[in-house]
Amino acid sequence: MINRENWKENYTHISNEVIDNEKVLRVVKSGKINEYDENTYAKLVDSSFHNGIIEVKMLSRLLKEAPDFARGFIGIAYRIHEDDTKFESFYVRPTNGRQCDDPVRKQHGCQYFSYPTYTFDYFLYCKMKLELRN
Repeated sequence: MINRENWKENYTHISNEVIDNEKVLRVVKSGKINEYDENTYAKLVDSSFHNGIIEVKMLSRLLKEAPDFARGFIGIAYRIHEDDTKFESFYVRPTNGRQCDDPVRKQHGCQYFSYPTYTFDYFLYCKMKLELRN
């Protein structure tokens, strides 16, 4: 499964690499990030999976050209529709951890979303609506 040939790029670039003598799959966003919640991922092809446990080791590094709202997010997309129009995702934000001084970012170290309806923008809008009511 580590071979690049087993994966389909969806607005990403995939390559086989070796890090610390371990074969890895490198996935990098292709092109510029224009907005929140773009459907970018690498999709495992010719596989069947239904509910269970996904175990993966991940490493995230910030790209020099990444905008400040894209701080090295890395995650897992699953239940991806055949036409790539819908999926669920869980991701972590490594730079929003213990070393982060910004209290808002520190509270948002991981996130679940369901594309295209229940995205970061959707939850941000709901939160703003709730805060306005208070």
